[in-house]
Amino acid sequence: MAPEKHGLEYWRGHLYQAQIPVLSTGEARDTLLLPSATLQQVYRVLNADLPLALDAVVMAARLPRIDGEVQGLQHALNVLGTDKVQSLVRTRMKRPFDAGRPAHRACLQAIATSRLAAALVESWEWPNPGGNGEYLQWVALLLGLARWKLPLVAPEVHLQIERRARAGEHRALVERELLGCSIDELNAAVARDIGLPADAMLLRAITPDSHMLAASAACAWAASMAPELPVKVARWLRQRTTVSVLAHMLAWSATDGWYSRRTLLLMRVVSAHLNQPLDRVIAGVHQTAVRASRSPEFASLCFTPAQQLFWPPAPPRSLRARSRPAAADTQAQPAANPAPAQEIARPPAHPAAAPQNAAPGAREVISYSGFASSDAATGTTPPAVPVAPGASAPAPAPDVDIVEAFSQNCQHGRYPDMRAFLLATGQTLEKGLGLQRCLLFLKPPRATQLNCFFAHGWGGAVEARKLSVAAGDENLLARIVSRSGGSLWVTPAKLPAARGQLPEVLKALAPEGGFLLGTLHLQDRPVGVMWADGGAASAALGEQHYAEFRHMIHHFGAEFSRLAAAMRKSGN
Repeated sequence: MAPEKHGLEYWRGHLYQAQIPVLSTGEARDTLLLPSATLQQVYRVLNADLPLALDAVVMAARLPRIDGEVQGLQHALNVLGTDKVQSLVRTRMKRPFDAGRPAHRACLQAIATSRLAAALVESWEWPNPGGNGEYLQWVALLLGLARWKLPLVAPEVHLQIERRARAGEHRALVERELLGCSIDELNAAVARDIGLPADAMLLRAITPDSHMLAASAACAWAASMAPELPVKVARWLRQRTTVSVLAHMLAWSATDGWYSRRTLLLMRVVSAHLNQPLDRVIAGVHQTAVRASRSPEFASLCFTPAQQLFWPPAPPRSLRARSRPAAADTQAQPAANPAPAQEIARPPAHPAAAPQNAAPGAREVISYSGFASSDAATGTTPPAVPVAPGASAPAPAPDVDIVEAFSQNCQHGRYPDMRAFLLATGQTLEKGLGLQRCLLFLKPPRATQLNCFFAHGWGGAVEARKLSVAAGDENLLARIVSRSGGSLWVTPAKLPAARGQLPEVLKALAPEGGFLLGTLHLQDRPVGVMWADGGAASAALGEQHYAEFRHMIHHFGAEFSRLAAAMRKSGN
């Protein structure tokens, strides 16, 4: 159900009352409260704790002799002195960060995104040591203030925004739709309410029209020489706070998708602003994202920009969202909306070899095909197993581009560690193949069990650490692993027979739409199997899903081998 659109004044009042949790630990608090603490020690602690640093900046901005003109954290500490900061710390430490609360973690993720924006400003402004570097970094930070507080006030609304933004929708438009007001106007109102000065020029700069962004992007240095900037574009790009605005917009757009059209457009705008070649700008932004991932906000509690660089791009929304008309429309116009993914999908290279005729009364055995099957060698394709009467309708066609992006990343060894790799695996299965759930079982050397190593999409229905399957009997997973590897597509028609051959712990997990199994190889030796399905109420999978799943699993095994060897070498 869509949330009620309350408007600017409603959200303004609620966000003003929300207090951001402090990130510092007890050890940091003790350092801040030392009688002998110096301003430099206080600065180092507060610079790693943006909510506490924000309170110090706001306290300084409220002083009459400053009149709101605070240039940054260092300026605020010089104005306040150690005693006032320690008094603030004693008060604010009563509301610490709680990693067990989803709203606190969502707030931390938003703060981390703003930290990336500040790091971008720092990297772009370092050639100007006499400029206003810290001030511009704080402008970039404060432009995300409303997004820091929103999860604390309305976690359900925040979750809807995040889901739609990650699916490819423009975040600011989704926020306007769900909140009933512009996020930039709301942010400016909240900043004024807490005591920061209003900046009409900044508000105008952060809401450029689409024509200005397009005109600026057209001036990117993408050829051998930088193009000349039109007067209006040059005037907008050279405003005092434009660098902060661009960093803020780029950081949030990159969080929603590093490879989206909007992120590339903003990269082009930055190229025009910095008067630097576009390829150098893109490389510099990626390097800054890696450095920013070491910030204290990313201490294993939220996704880092470096991890998100390896996430596959979101599938195209425009055609896919409109390619499932109502049944009446489909009958009236059978060719009006052809499924775009079917036109570009790779033909199934390794279809399932399932028995079509069985003797009456005989026990039906699910068959599987290896990666080097005779069908692949001869180029023949056996007929698809028909869907049983009453079974689910076919699922939407897979997105080949997402699967191929994952496969290319695996082939070139682009994942930095096992955690980032498994996160990307879950994302690819979900976004590219529509497979909402997966289980990865591994068999350690000389072990008698297949133990669950990784689970995605099951919620509380599966305790991955406690899930194990016997590796020595004739259950379906053990047979696939013991017989030199292979893969299996269990269709709805074959589901009753498959359930009879599954271990007891997995029988209840098999959905009506069927599931897929693929063997994991470590140095050409089968060591595990991956289970993937579309969820409890999923539609029936098709040959395209099976073919793309096999293609993905083949490359998954190669990257898994590389990362496992790296873990053994490092002793982790």
